Amino acid sequence: MSVPRPLLHAPGVATPALVRAQTDIAAEQAERLGLSSTAQQFLGRVVAGSGIEHRAAVLPLADVLHMSTAERMHAFHVHAPTLAERAARQALVNAGISAQDITDLIIVTCTGFRSPGVGLAIAASMGMRDSVRHMQVGFMGCFGGVTGLRAAAGLACADPEARVLLVCVELCSLHFRPDADPQNLVAITLFADGAAAAVISCAQLPGAAMAAIGAGRSRVIPGTEDHMTWTVTDSGFAMTLAREVPDAVEQAMREFAGADAAVILHPGGAGIIDACVRAGVVHAGEPSAEVPRAVLREHGNMSSGTVLF
Repeated sequence: MSVPRPLLHAPGVATPALVRAQTDIAAEQAERLGLSSTAQQFLGRVVAGSGIEHRAAVLPLADVLHMSTAERMHAFHVHAPTLAERAARQALVNAGISAQDITDLIIVTCTGFRSPGVGLAIAASMGMRDSVRHMQVGFMGCFGGVTGLRAAAGLACADPEARVLLVCVELCSLHFRPDADPQNLVAITLFADGAAAAVISCAQLPGAAMAAIGAGRSRVIPGTEDHMTWTVTDSGFAMTLAREVPDAVEQAMREFAGADAAVILHPGGAGIIDACVRAGVVHAGEPSAEVPRAVLREHGNMSSGTVLF
């Protein structure tokens, strides 16, 4: 008996209207955080090496910096559904189906929490049936998009008639905090807001599928538990990124990705892309490396949905 292969259709993507140059954002960050000359030099080096030219946000930096976590969650509740719906509608067009055809809706986010949340809001506004099965993948960070794809593939395999809509929506800018700690300066220089969505099904749909989704593999790198953390604080969520992350990724990719693997990178940062080039799983100058660089350059790291861009 053959195992059905879930099909991935072309994603829809959306970013907020407020788009600013990376250098302008950094200049405002330095001013509003009152950075010392040493901290400004550090921030300048981070900006220069970020590979980012533009980032989008739902609110100006000045409006966010001194918000409480409750205020940030309210802003997510206000702005996330609209952005998610824009991406979702484009994904439906790409798959050639309507909102009434969707059987399962998966929401992925690590930047906002409320129940009922984004899923219920967009299901109602888009006119989905009340029989839609809901799922939310939360607080998994950049890896959430891959986890969402795996969940969507599993649902599609379980029901040949399923039409699964995966929606990743992240408002990372809501967690920019007034803290001159180097870890925070790195985070507020890298992350941005965006949404991405895609339809997954085992059945052929009017819109052509881009690829089939396999079972997937995963690896936890021992001793790296503190390399990347995401912690709820009274003034938003605090992100830490250790400088050892690219080296750890490079070593893991050398062992993990087979020679015949077609690799699609999450554009997590210039250092991550460089590490994968050094590991030989993508090649400088070729689309496998340059498309992620272009996404990073024009949008920054939008956490879970960025790989779908």
